Amino acid sequence: MRREPANKFAVPRNRDFSLRFLVVLLFLIFFITTANAELVLERKFSLGGKISGGNTQSQSLNLDFVLNRNLVYKYELTVKGELNRGSSAGTLTTFNGKTTARLAHSITRRVYNFYRLDAQHDQFQDINLRLIPTIGIGYWFVNKKEFQAKAETAIGYQKQYLIGQGDNDMAILRLSYDLLLWGVFTNDLDVYISASNLNDYRATNTAELKHKINSHYALKAKYKHEYDNMPASGVKENDSVFTTSIEYSIKDVLK
Repeated sequence: MRREPANKFAVPRNRDFSLRFLVVLLFLIFFITTANAELVLERKFSLGGKISGGNTQSQSLNLDFVLNRNLVYKYELTVKGELNRGSSAGTLTTFNGKTTARLAHSITRRVYNFYRLDAQHDQFQDINLRLIPTIGIGYWFVNKKEFQAKAETAIGYQKQYLIGQGDNDMAILRLSYDLLLWGVFTNDLDVYISASNLNDYRATNTAELKHKINSHYALKAKYKHEYDNMPASGVKENDSVFTTSIEYSIKDVLK
């Protein structure tokens, strides 16, 4: 079992750079125009969890959401988040969460640029708060309803406020690849590399499978694996979580 970090309520400091990036991102969001394009609004909410008793007392809670506003071939705004909490025999075993805000602007039908801000907390990776603002460019290999594939590259800044070991920051490179198959299976890979030390990197791969019940509800299974080749002291390199949940989604297409 992974160790319980000390001083879990440490207060982060010196967030000025990331807060300024967030203000700029919100400014861009509020000034998106909606003229002369198809507007797609999509909202997804998922809830999952389990409780067991007897010899294997455990419980877990999994929440996630996606809010998407896509002005086709012009702008796309996405806000998403997730929360995972688990315990066994009264001892906390999992507690992490992540929120992402992303604004993309189409240059052509295949090429786009984007601004992105990630905020993450993971108690068992010694991360009180990790902030990552990035700016980059992406390319659509395929963009159809049932099959999508795209790749992105970005530069940015990572600031970490650790629970028991102070804080640190560095410039980063981010590489990612997103795949959608048959409208029901997705696989997203994100790789973060230190710009000053290419041997310092971490990767997150998320695979998700859905089974549609009707136009609004679906059963969802998600497997997320994280690897950090230079983790904080006492933290394991590999971390993974498997969740099942029920998803409720609403999609509107406006012209």
